[in-house]
Amino acid sequence: MVRVMLLALAVAASGFAQQSLRVSRIVDGDTVRGYLDSGNEVRVRLTGIDAPEDDQPYGAESTAALTALVGGGDVEMLVTDVDRYGRIVALLFRDGVNLNRKMIASGSAWHYEKYYPSAEFARLERESRINRVGLWRSSDPVAPWDWRRR
Repeated sequence: MVRVMLLALAVAASGFAQQSLRVSRIVDGDTVRGYLDSGNEVRVRLTGIDAPEDDQPYGAESTAALTALVGGGDVEMLVTDVDRYGRIVALLFRDGVNLNRKMIASGSAWHYEKYYPSAEFARLERESRINRVGLWRSSDPVAPWDWRRR
């Protein structure tokens, strides 16, 4: 765990430069595992979003949405932080498309405003709610942070 934390801190200290990540596994709708160019494996949490948990309604669909966006290959990541679990927190891009934004816009994740205040992400969530796409088709979706408290 200490090695992983030191690696994550070293990546974060790199000046938030964009880096390549070869995704090896989609953990859920807001977390991936992958390899840096150095060969080190890291766990990456997507900045500004919180996706339904696996055991929560729409959890599997959220994971499938991120899997489709990643497409089983390389992504670019812009590191924004390292969380308390030692995960790199980053914006992910594939072919220039911000995957964090796409997850919110498709109704596959909530905007996690507590950790990433963003007028753009808030607007995307409002629009997906109004249009009742993805998890917003449900009559009473439960935010993941409330689900975890149960």
